[in-house]
Amino acid sequence: HNFIEEAVKAGAAAAVISEDIQTDIATVRVSDTLRALNDLATKYRRYLKIQIIAITGSLGKTTVREAIAYVLSVEYRVAQSERNFNNLIGLPLSILRVEENHDIAVLELGINLPGEMDRLASIVVPDYAVLLNVAPVHLEGLGSLDRIASEKLRLLEHTKPNAKLFLNADDKRLATQSIIPPERVITFGFSSKADFVISDFAVESDGSTTLKINGEPLKMRICGRCAPYCAASAFAVGSELGIRKEDILERLAAFEGVSNRLKIKRYGQITALVDVYNSSPLAVESALETLAKMNGERKVAILADMLELGKDELKFHKEMGKAAAEKGIDALFLYGKLSKAAADGAIEAGMASENVFWTDDFEKLEASVKRELKPGDIVLIKGSRAMKMERLLPIIENIE
Repeated sequence: HNFIEEAVKAGAAAAVISEDIQTDIATVRVSDTLRALNDLATKYRRYLKIQIIAITGSLGKTTVREAIAYVLSVEYRVAQSERNFNNLIGLPLSILRVEENHDIAVLELGINLPGEMDRLASIVVPDYAVLLNVAPVHLEGLGSLDRIASEKLRLLEHTKPNAKLFLNADDKRLATQSIIPPERVITFGFSSKADFVISDFAVESDGSTTLKINGEPLKMRICGRCAPYCAASAFAVGSELGIRKEDILERLAAFEGVSNRLKIKRYGQITALVDVYNSSPLAVESALETLAKMNGERKVAILADMLELGKDELKFHKEMGKAAAEKGIDALFLYGKLSKAAADGAIEAGMASENVFWTDDFEKLEASVKRELKPGDIVLIKGSRAMKMERLLPIIENIE
């Protein structure tokens, strides 16, 4: 309600409200505006005569959604979620922006509390579901990995009667699902039993990814441990929906990934791995693996707090520091109260204390980075969204 007048200035014709408010445009009074938004999207989805692909998982949803949409756009008019619009506000808005002339919509569904998947999935009622993985993300709200898996699998209770499922065969918590029968399940992963088998995965010294899918060689511009699953899931979806193998491979090779998600950027003589959208234990480990395999004078990691990890948050941060030391990172900069545990973990794992810097003062972090980074360094920058680590980029850009 605080933004109605801004909406009016932007051209809004009407407003859905739950409080008395004076405005010059038409209003519709409801008891709960969020529920009203969900109901509008539900009704509109039933009106749409297009196929919908719903993607969920702890890691990589946005990248996979964009890769699938990019592959399918060879043959189809594709609508997709904007940015990371995947919650009880963003998902309905994404559906309401789908147009009748689209052939397919590719949507991502994200949750951080029990019960949210039922609400999201009941709006979407997908023709296809993609289940990516279960990882320690949003543990504060969801409690445990088993609970995360249980909530993610609720998506399958709301699919169309003959819906097909694209499933990560390597994720034991997901692979044992029995909601969708085997004849309508298409699997992908490193498992030799998968329908789309990943093999020969490697991170190259320039940060690119090489792999094979069912024996077909592929070099991708995106990097990290999620890259092969992104490629294999997009390959599986594209194949099922009639895209030629040659076109799929060409699209995946050209796919540039998503801004601020483990993207390689060059700032003068410094190479940066920018991964500042969000952070979690497995995502940090993947990013550190990529950093360790790249060529550079020094491997430098600038890591900030990982949030919403619940009661084990200090344990996860200590393991983050230990992982940096074990992967041979040369210098470690840590920011945030929780990351003090990462400093302890790195030193305990053998990293020299003079190569570990910790602070919970961003200005001190800026000054230290500006003073210590050198031309030729390869730098990983990663932290949860609330830590706003992109603030470091102008500093790194101006280092000479």
